[in-house]
Amino acid sequence: MVDVGYHASGTCAMGKADNPNAVLDSRLRVRGVRNLRVADVSSIPKVNNGHTQMVAYGIGEGAAEMIKEDAAGNHFLKLTADVKSMAVQ
Repeated sequence: MVDVGYHASGTCAMGKADNPNAVLDSRLRVRGVRNLRVADVSSIPKVNNGHTQMVAYGIGEGAAEMIKEDAAGNHFLKLTADVKSMAVQ
């Protein structure tokens, strides 16, 4: 018996604001919930023919970049950078 496993995907639809079935916007943000993103294979519409691991890595990398872009003007990130510069070496 060969078990190929089950890789759930496509459970969180991404789409425009006027799409009632779309729970994610194009930046992986959950509509109606502040500061929550979905960064896994549930955001892709169809499962690929191979393993979902590399797809998940790519989504995670993209989500990290989006989070950094969205937080660029955030005061906390500036404060964190200042604290790091004051650290004793």
